[in-house]
This record gives sequence, structure tokens and C-alpha cells, in this order.
Amino acid sequence: MTLPISVIGFFCEDIREEKSGGTTILGVMPDSANLPPLPPGTAAGTLQLVPKLCIYLRASFDPQSPPTGVTCTLLLQDGTRQALAIFEDALIARGAREAIEIGSPIAVVIGRVEMVPFKALPGQVRVEVTVGDVTYIAAAINF
Repeated sequence: MTLPISVIGFFCEDIREEKSGGTTILGVMPDSANLPPLPPGTAAGTLQLVPKLCIYLRASFDPQSPPTGVTCTLLLQDGTRQALAIFEDALIARGAREAIEIGSPIAVVIGRVEMVPFKALPGQVRVEVTVGDVTYIAAAINF
């Protein structure tokens, strides 16, 4: 069985678009990132600011049957869910069209998110991608 879409992602410090059309990814983060210790006497659960947190996502799919209705959601440590407009139908359709034009067996689209600053709490942050009734965890990081 072929999945309708394959999505990989990771958290990093910065994503830069180069003049050549390429992308440079800086500071790819491990699955667990340490927050700096809070000053003595700081209340538990106090937000800490991470100057910049980026998410890089890459989706691959069959250009002959591109998925539609793909949603991306950011799940924060406190349970908050934020919709991310990354893999909209128009982007996926364009990726499929371009793959067909060059004769590629797979289509690829790239998504990125920058959060400046990012308010961090201890716990897990993850990105989920849903296609139809199937949800994939595309990226996760523990603080």
C-alpha cells in the first residue's frame, strides 16, 4: 500500500532562502532541547523566550493523485492547537503539475514556519499533518 503523502520535518534555529534558489537550514535541533535554567525564585511554569524557532517540513506524494485537504497543526506544551497554513491545496496542485512536467515519479513541496520569539514551556511541541482521517506526526521536540 502506498501512503497518500510522506511528510518529514524538524525544528531548527533558522531557514534561509539563498539567491541561487536553494535553502540553508541552520541549527537543526535534537529531539530534546534544553532551556536555560530559570533564575532562582522564578515561579514554576514561567514562560521562557527562545529568540527564534523554525519548523522545516517536506512533503512527497504521487503527482498523478495528489492529496487534498491536507492540514498541519502545531500542538503546544499547554495543549493549545494552532492551525498552520503550509500545504494548501494550491501548493500541492502546483507541486504535482511541476513534477509531471519534468517527468518525476514524486512531487515534493516544502513548508516552513518561523516563530519569533517562541514562548517555551517545559514539555513537548509537535507538528501533526492530517490527510483524510489519518494523522502523522511530522516533527516533535521536547523542552
